[in-house]
Amino acid sequence: MNRLLAKNIESPQRVIVIAAAPNIHRQYYDTPFEEGVKKTPTCFSSDGKTPDYDVDEPQATFCIKCPKNIQGSGEGNSKACKMHQKIAVSLQDNLKGPVYQLVVSSTSLFNKSNVFEDMGFLQYVRRLYQQGQSVDGVVTEIDKIDENNFYRISFKPIRHLKRHEIDYIQQRANSEEVDECLTFNMPMDLLDQKHFFKLRKKMGVEVKL
Repeated sequence: MNRLLAKNIESPQRVIVIAAAPNIHRQYYDTPFEEGVKKTPTCFSSDGKTPDYDVDEPQATFCIKCPKNIQGSGEGNSKACKMHQKIAVSLQDNLKGPVYQLVVSSTSLFNKSNVFEDMGFLQYVRRLYQQGQSVDGVVTEIDKIDENNFYRISFKPIRHLKRHEIDYIQQRANSEEVDECLTFNMPMDLLDQKHFFKLRKKMGVEVKL
């Protein structure tokens, strides 16, 4: 799977948003972030409402009531549990080329403004809808904004897609490569029997090996 990372966006890029994951995902780590170090979240949710079945240490029964979902539980005045949404995009100048996964973090999701460039992704999508447009029907310019050592992505509409472009994007939205970009997957070794049996017990499933 191809990934478009916010930190690697050095200049404005024009993309078409093919599709967005239907749910906002949540992840909580009980140790500080370390550059280049891969970690499995302590708790995570693929639907943004309850911890997933294979979470070893769920922090609450419901995400909305979780103490890690309170402002100030994280660094500064942030929440310890971070939210993000995955979207699938293609580059404007290579429409039939690779599809890229772009992970839109909470700072890029929820920002509110009257100016397109300062809107979070959710408000950007709503504003387009209010103007009779859909996010997959326009070319969007994305850029990286550095705010106190954190990266935020900005979104700005550039032009409407042409009819043949819309038809192609809608057809590609049903492809496996787009599904892969939007799926919430946590690293899991199915050969690890300890993990397998723990997951089986939580789900109440009887599995015979």
